[in-house]
Amino acid sequence: IKKKKVATGYVPYIHDKTELNIYNFFSINYGIRSPFHTLLAFTDINFNPLVSIYKKLNSREILSISNKEIQSMDLDFAKIEFCIVLLMNDRMRIDHGGTIGGHLRFWVNYDNFSSYVHSLPIRNLTHHFCTKWIKNLSNKKFGSLQDRRLYPLAADHVYHYNFGQKHKIIKDRGDLSDKLIAPFGFSLIKQNNIFTAIYHNTTLNRGSRFTKIKNLIIHSIAIPPKIECDLEIFFGEACSNKSKFKVCLYKKNLDSSEVKLSDQKEICIDIKKPVILSELFNIEELNSNVYWLNIEPLSGLHDNYYLNVFYKSKNNKVFDNVHSHSFLPINKSISNGRGLKFAPFKYRINQGFYPVLAVWSGRFKSLSIRLRIFSAQNSKFEKVYNLNLPTKEIVYFELQNYIDKELAENNFNDLFVAQIESDEENLQASMFNIKLKDKEIKSISVDHLTGG
Repeated sequence: IKKKKVATGYVPYIHDKTELNIYNFFSINYGIRSPFHTLLAFTDINFNPLVSIYKKLNSREILSISNKEIQSMDLDFAKIEFCIVLLMNDRMRIDHGGTIGGHLRFWVNYDNFSSYVHSLPIRNLTHHFCTKWIKNLSNKKFGSLQDRRLYPLAADHVYHYNFGQKHKIIKDRGDLSDKLIAPFGFSLIKQNNIFTAIYHNTTLNRGSRFTKIKNLIIHSIAIPPKIECDLEIFFGEACSNKSKFKVCLYKKNLDSSEVKLSDQKEICIDIKKPVILSELFNIEELNSNVYWLNIEPLSGLHDNYYLNVFYKSKNNKVFDNVHSHSFLPINKSISNGRGLKFAPFKYRINQGFYPVLAVWSGRFKSLSIRLRIFSAQNSKFEKVYNLNLPTKEIVYFELQNYIDKELAENNFNDLFVAQIESDEENLQASMFNIKLKDKEIKSISVDHLTGG
């Protein structure tokens, strides 16, 4: 730690619902083969450790800290608000990821992958506590305005978790990014005692970013294949109020691979209210086609930041949130370099898990990628697939088709990690962990892939 050969991240802790997933991307992507010292600290609201677990993370290993293991500790769980993970190794770079204290990406999932999210670096809290909090001393409010404080009308219970305060209940709905003062943190949604969504805040700087330049912007949104779901889309992070957009629904036939513009609409945005997919388009023939949305600005002020998407059931049950992506590179003359990104997923045959990886292809040319799949149960297991992505499409990979059936049937842990690699572009991607029962959607957890 004194040498700064450490990477850290934190996530909210929820009693009897929390599982931690830690992938040793350092051994795969950075070539560090020696074991990592791993410290998991369960803390109060001020990051004071209440209990810690030490683990050794070996080369190519994936740690899964189950809810059962956490609950076995002798502890007053009511006091726990966060979990911090520290990874330490002498061969790490100082302040990994360019962040003081290092930046570690791991995942937390709740209620058996009903929702999940990647960790945040401790630096976010340091910056917030030292600057944003001071600005609000005059009105005696602890915290600041932050973006992505978005809450669907149909959400039953909404919570905000942040450093320095006990988590709070949010009663209002809609885009509260310019209204809700609270420290930087995470928002969570609970439906019928299941946490169905979690997502993190980001810096609120809309006014300083927006310009009239819009000709290169395409916000693209994935629609998971073969399931009947709805989308609730918030636009406030990406544009000024009353901006106009062209929304294009594309479909690709799975037999012929033909891509068609299925339908399109022009819309005018009220940034306080979401746009609902089912109010724009009727999507049919789910077994023979895949779909996605391309959303392009027509008027107003814009930036190439994100639209924020909640996935929902047809009967309006709110599921997880993820932001939109773009086809890269945005400018033909500028490449974003090499890409190495990953995310965990769960799969066990005949138990209703339906994992889908969505990858945004190149904007101007087709690209070659590698898809690598690793198992938490067996660190020697690895599947590698060389794949080609056509131009300007969202390509969906139903991951059960890429796992040996024998392995999936005998894998007690049933946790995997998918990694995409490109030598040509730092591609965007999202991972959907979908749970089904008798074809009914029980939950959709989703997060974007990250480079670690």
